[in-house]
Amino acid sequence: MDFANLTVAEALQQIVDGRDFSSARGLLKSISADKAVAVASGAPYSIATNVAHAEIWQDLWLKRLRGEPLPRIVMGQDFPIIDKKDWPTIRSKFCDGLDEALDIARREPLTHACKSDDKAIETLFRIANHGAYHIGQVALLKRLLSKDEKL
Repeated sequence: MDFANLTVAEALQQIVDGRDFSSARGLLKSISADKAVAVASGAPYSIATNVAHAEIWQDLWLKRLRGEPLPRIVMGQDFPIIDKKDWPTIRSKFCDGLDEALDIARREPLTHACKSDDKAIETLFRIANHGAYHIGQVALLKRLLSKDEKL
């Protein structure tokens, strides 16, 4: 495995395993559907909306890696309101997508449908960076919800 593959695989592994912070799956599994759709005081959106947004973009980047047609994403419509019955599905799709990205990053040789290995690695880093960013937001939104409950 070359250095770039190894680096992106390590970045994704840290998000999946939660080495330096809570794992995506562990953190999201700890959040009930009622909490996931609640909007904390001062927050712009719910945890479920945040995760749905992250999953929309992650799915687009995974489709690029698979060579599938890319959906058209309308800016401003990529933060959908999520019903609590849909929380388990959104949560699973996001976590499963991280697992898929990690599997792709670990391939030796790296196989994908992008125009080059550099483009594939760039796409995998987008998934890792965007995923970590939104998992951090989830952790903060969860704390804000806990603070609201104490009031």
